Amino acid sequence: MEIVTEFQHRLLAFIHSCNRSNYSPTDEEVIAWFDSPLPREAEYTTETIPPVVGPQITGIDSLQKFMRDTYRANFDSLMERIMSNTDSPFKGFTQPRTVRKESRPAENPLQHMLRIGWLNRVSDGRLKVTDIGRAMLQTAESEATLIEDLTVMYLGADDPLSYPLLVGTLAVAEAGLLVDPYLKVEQVAALHQHTRIDRLLIGIGKRHRRDHAAISTYLQGRTDDVPVEVRMSDQLHDRVFIEPGGSLSMLGTSINGVGRKATVLMSVPDAAAQPLTAHYESLWEEAEILFPVKSEVEDSAEEPAADEL
Repeated sequence: MEIVTEFQHRLLAFIHSCNRSNYSPTDEEVIAWFDSPLPREAEYTTETIPPVVGPQITGIDSLQKFMRDTYRANFDSLMERIMSNTDSPFKGFTQPRTVRKESRPAENPLQHMLRIGWLNRVSDGRLKVTDIGRAMLQTAESEATLIEDLTVMYLGADDPLSYPLLVGTLAVAEAGLLVDPYLKVEQVAALHQHTRIDRLLIGIGKRHRRDHAAISTYLQGRTDDVPVEVRMSDQLHDRVFIEPGGSLSMLGTSINGVGRKATVLMSVPDAAAQPLTAHYESLWEEAEILFPVKSEVEDSAEEPAADEL
């Protein structure tokens, strides 16, 4: 049983497109689009034009009789070939013909949008986008942005190249915040050695203590001076990478599962990336610091002296 017909689907889709841009179309606007979603094609009429002259006027009948008497054997077939030839110079003179005439020219896109109300002309004849035209433009631009901004990298299961491909992709960034509640020391070491990611936000809790100790110990034992900071939060669910410019990508599984489970690394369009970035930056500010660990000297320096109490 068909619940929604094709016509109903088209109407609902059009009205929904307007509503998405905070515009509610009128009945007339909907019907104008529905009746003519594309510019009108040219219209034509056919007209029968009588022969220019008749044999009774020109004496052509007498000429045909003379030719027939003179060349009787081949005359009939010769005349049939001449008169049936579309290029014959005699055909338009002796036979009616049908012609196709344009009764209304084709409509160009500008004329079409004016007719259905997406554009109108102001007092000086210049063009202006109407409210419904603006709504359709916003919808088209948002859909185009989703298509242009969406990039997906497939990382296959049991694929030895999946993990190297992921690390290589992350290595392109100049810096960034990586959010992964289940990040382990092996992944931290690989990221530190091969990327310039300088902030890691990981999970917190009893189940993560072993990983925290291993990560902190590894980072403390480094001999380089590459800056990196690790913080912990219990508000993490997704795996996210945020670059300094605001570009945001989401990973379908924790990095420790890449290469064992099929997943994707997907870029997020700006419209969604901006609020997500603000959310994770807020979590970062509230998170507990795991590394770098404050030294006892720094801790004592921050404590007030006895005479200051």
